[in-house]
Parts: sequence; C-alpha cells; structure tokens
Amino acid sequence: MSTYTGFTDTGAKTYDERVRKHIPGYEVLHGLSEVILAGELLEKASILAVGTGTGHEILDWAPKHPAWSFLGTDKAPAMLELAKNRTVVWGDETDSDTKSQVATALLRRAGTEIDVSAPSVVTIR
Repeated sequence: MSTYTGFTDTGAKTYDERVRKHIPGYEVLHGLSEVILAGELLEKASILAVGTGTGHEILDWAPKHPAWSFLGTDKAPAMLELAKNRTVVWGDETDSDTKSQVATALLRRAGTEIDVSAPSVVTIR
C-alpha cells in the first residue's frame, strides 16, 4: 500500500486562494450545492463532507442551517489541520446575505474564529 503524499502544509494553506483561480465559478458551485441540498433535505439533516479540504462548505453552510450537523473528512492531514477548530459566529438571521458574502471572503484568511454577527464590524481571531 502506498503512502499518501498529497497536499503539503504550504499547498494546504494556499488552497482556498488557488482553487478559485483554477475553477471559474467555484463559489457559484458551492452556492448551488447548498440550494439543492436545502431543497431536498429535511430541516434537520446530517451531512458527510467527503474531501472537505479546508472546511469551506461547512463553515459557510452551518450558520445558515443550524439544524444541520456536519462531519468533514479528507485524505490530506494538512487540509484537515486547517479545517479543524474553525468557527463562524453568525448571530441571528438578520443580514444573512451580507454575512454570507463577508464570511465567504474571509474564509481564505488565517484564524480560528470569524465573527460576522455584525457584518459591518467583523472580527477574526
């Protein structure tokens, strides 16, 4: 059996930026996936994100669908290291579209907590 040598620490850290350059419409594809899932799933659902990478989908969708539970897995330890312990603080449903846009843009930055509960005054820790 071969040993997985996929993403290096550097490759994982730059993944979110690079993937958007290489896949036109990357954000649109994730948004479309969310819309399809929201239309098909019950209000309370469990999502298994295979190949979760840096956790972008989970961090983006979880605040908008608080009754969904997520489990992310990835073969690349470096990607999982970036994904774990990241949180988006959403607050209430007010300004959800703005919060989503702000959170999506900030998911590319370092930090374990992105607070968009007041989208005009965002905090990254």
